[in-house]
Amino acid sequence: MHKYLRAVGFSSIKNIKHLEPLFKSVIENPDKRIAVCADDSDISAMQIDRDFGEDIGISMVGELDEAGNFLMEHYFPYVRPDIYVYDGFLEVEERLINKSYAGISDDSELSLIFYVQNIVDIDKKRIAPSDTVDAVMLAALSDRGSILLPIAQPSEGEDLFSMVETSIIPCGVECELYRIVGTILDVRHVQNLITGERVILMNISCNDYKIRLAINEMDLIGEPEKGRRFRGDIWLQGLMLLD
Repeated sequence: MHKYLRAVGFSSIKNIKHLEPLFKSVIENPDKRIAVCADDSDISAMQIDRDFGEDIGISMVGELDEAGNFLMEHYFPYVRPDIYVYDGFLEVEERLINKSYAGISDDSELSLIFYVQNIVDIDKKRIAPSDTVDAVMLAALSDRGSILLPIAQPSEGEDLFSMVETSIIPCGVECELYRIVGTILDVRHVQNLITGERVILMNISCNDYKIRLAINEMDLIGEPEKGRRFRGDIWLQGLMLLD
C-alpha cells in the first residue's frame, strides 16, 4: 500500500510510523463512515474514508471493539471514480490477506481483476463470495507513467492492425496490477491539502473500459492533454454499485 500513497500526494511517506498522524486525522475527521454489525457479536466492521484533496484520500478498514475504539486492520489510498459504469457479469471474491474483496469482470478477451473500494458495503449488502454484481466504476493509481502522442492516421497500404492504440495487460505478481496504454478523455490537476503535492487526475479509455486514474505530477513524463495517450503501470480499483 505504501507504494501507491505517492499517487495521491504522499510521496514522502515510507513506513507505517509516518502514517500514524494521517490515520489519526482520518478517524477524527472522516468524510465518510460506514459500519455493519455481525450477527453474533456487538463488534462492527467499519470503513472510514477521508479526502486529502479533491477525490483523493485514504480509507481505513477495521472493527470497533466493545469500548467503541476503532481497530484498524488495513488501509489503502484511493481516487474516487466518476465517469463510466461498467455493466456486466461481475463476480466478487474475498481476498485471503485481509478484510477486502476482489472484483472480477467477465470480459471474454481479458478478465480484469480489481481491488474493491467499498469493502464494508459488500458486507452490509450481504454479498457472499462468488455472488455477482451488475455494475462497477473503475479507478486506478499509478506510480509511474508517460504521455504518448495520438497515433497518426495510417498511410495507404499501412497495416492498421499492427498499430496498438490502447491495451491492458497483467503486470507483476499481484492480480490487480496492469500495464496500460489508454486514450486521455479529460485531465484535471488537484492538490494534496496536507503535502501541497500536485496530483493529476485523468479519465482514460482503455480497450472497452473507462478508468479514472491518479498519478503524482512528479511521476509523469510529458504533458497530459485530451486526445493524447497515457502509458504506465497501475493498481486497478473499483467502486461496486450495489443499489
